[in-house]
Amino acid sequence: MTSKETGLANSITTTVTDVSDGNNSDNLGLSRLAYDPAALPTAITNLTEITEALDAQITIDGTLVVTNSTNVFEDVIDGVDITAKKLHGVDDDISQISFTANNANIQVGLETFVESYNELQVLSKQLGASGESGSGPLAGDSLLRGVMGKLRQQFSEGFDIGNGKTLSLSELGVRSDRYGVLSLETEDLNEFISDNVDGVEQFFVGTDSADGFVASLKELTSFYTDSDGIIQNRIDSKTTQLDRLDDDNLAFSRRMEQLEARLYAQYNAMDLIVANLNSTSTYLMAQLDNMPGVVKQDS
Repeated sequence: MTSKETGLANSITTTVTDVSDGNNSDNLGLSRLAYDPAALPTAITNLTEITEALDAQITIDGTLVVTNSTNVFEDVIDGVDITAKKLHGVDDDISQISFTANNANIQVGLETFVESYNELQVLSKQLGASGESGSGPLAGDSLLRGVMGKLRQQFSEGFDIGNGKTLSLSELGVRSDRYGVLSLETEDLNEFISDNVDGVEQFFVGTDSADGFVASLKELTSFYTDSDGIIQNRIDSKTTQLDRLDDDNLAFSRRMEQLEARLYAQYNAMDLIVANLNSTSTYLMAQLDNMPGVVKQDS
């Protein structure tokens, strides 16, 4: 038997129910397959373990010992994954790790941001459309215009990057055409990264005393999207209006039912009066026809 997963937590044990003699730990019958070294009061090792389940272990700076079920150590150092390739011998040199900055993620992140914003731009136009072909559900709504306008302002807003300088998203190569569609000029971005990557980092993440672009954008969007934000308040307000309309509709339906019942009652009463009048008229005509001296004229 072999475990599909490595590490001490994935060691194999086997327990049996030996009905032949009622003893689940002896070396007879099905008990021969029992193996549980941690069993109490005595270990059960009727099988033979060929390879012991162990955790991988590394020592950092000679003092910090870290164990893991696999040879890949994540989160030991922020942003770094360490893979142990072989067993470290006593006479082996201490392993050295070197780091280099990977700035490609800045471009990837901005490209994703530009793509997401353009999708939002298309959606906002659909929601706010107004014309002969039809209107969107938020046509003329000030909320939609407001949020899109404030988002566009963020692209030209400058954020401190140190040494008395500021930087905006548009200066990093994010451009907007006349239709509001964003694009990324990678040459401008890479040039700025090459000249001042620390400034680019500060532009995005800010400092302890001042927010960067990311925090500022998050604060703006949270104002609209939080559970107590403007959009949720609008949803709650519309839901309340719908509930009130449902109540009004129900009350109106009850009034219509009452009116219908009253009109039916009046109709039936009038129909009964007409029937009585017709009966009375027929009776009177019959009496008149039978009176002496009355001559009935043919029509």
